Amino acid sequence: MSTTIPAAGPMRVLVVHPGAASSTADVHQGLVDALQRRRDVEVAEYALGGRLVMQGEFLTMMYRRALAGKSKAERKLVPVPSPDDTVKRACRDLFHALWAHQADWLVIVSGMYVHPDTFAALRWLSTRVRVGLLLTESPYDDDRQANVAALTDLTWTNERTSVGGLRLVQPRTTYLPHAWQLGRHEPRGTWDQTYVPAHDVVFVGTGFPERIEWLTRTNWSGIDLALYGNWREVLPRTHPLWRYVKRRGEPIPNGFAAELYRSAAIGLNLFRQSMGWGPDARRCVTAESLNPRAYELAACGAFQICDHRPEVAEVFGDLVPTFDPGNPRSLGQVVRRWLKDAAGRQAAAAQLPARVAAHTWDARVAQMIPEMRATPARAGMAA
Repeated sequence: MSTTIPAAGPMRVLVVHPGAASSTADVHQGLVDALQRRRDVEVAEYALGGRLVMQGEFLTMMYRRALAGKSKAERKLVPVPSPDDTVKRACRDLFHALWAHQADWLVIVSGMYVHPDTFAALRWLSTRVRVGLLLTESPYDDDRQANVAALTDLTWTNERTSVGGLRLVQPRTTYLPHAWQLGRHEPRGTWDQTYVPAHDVVFVGTGFPERIEWLTRTNWSGIDLALYGNWREVLPRTHPLWRYVKRRGEPIPNGFAAELYRSAAIGLNLFRQSMGWGPDARRCVTAESLNPRAYELAACGAFQICDHRPEVAEVFGDLVPTFDPGNPRSLGQVVRRWLKDAAGRQAAAAQLPARVAAHTWDARVAQMIPEMRATPARAGMAA
């Protein structure tokens, strides 16, 4: 007979960091901060990102030490540590962390760097802890994500068109939109602005092929375009966009990114289309939901331009101009039209924070907690 977590008493939740230091880390921090503001939840964190770095460095050091003083033939017998080895070792203390926190729930953000064996072991070993998975890469990685969603008790997805497919493997899948963080994504920030340049157009994100294509075919002459994020690994130095890449090879702190949005004339939001990674990745054109950048730009009071998705008009009305990715000249035309209209940009930007005022992580957690309490225990689990 299935049971649910009783409403009385605080729910003890262990949240697993996504492992990456980019936008998914913002999702993690927003979630944790919102959980900490609740009186009915006791939250702890599993620092997967730091563990990945530490275990990678440890395995490299031990491998080099194992090679020292050995002959060429003996060196061939020493196994080379792999990324898979690093991920396994980074996840191995998770079970101890669950016990130490006496957790009722394990909530995994993204799950990209949680080893599949860990999901399977949680499913097999757990007699108390329910597992929730907060997906951040829908619909682009749904094939991979479905494999691990099937091993959870509850799954949330950031894309509303992905709910139906994921429910085939995990019936308790719901749509949880992205959100913005209190104290970070607001019209006035706390970052030292003397270190933040003010660009005409700024984009902070990863250089997926479709983004490279759209930006390359746009004439940026006379426009101060600035690209921040993961571009160094995808663009050769001879590429025409290379001149616009800033802080090459350096991570972009999330607070600095928010200040870039507040300082720029236009914040560019290019929705991802690549299904997976690499230049030959298939493209998804059916996604409907907003990405984190859309909420963050708006919460910062930053004027933004993006390509079309249904939720853009649903949330922002006509305050966010869109361009047509199928028209090579569209992006440049929209950018130049709005660079000339400072008053129009300011009027639209002033209205954007109100449009996303309800889309905080506190609101998302207010959806998640009742769903977690209503999730039945698996057979043999303690109530």
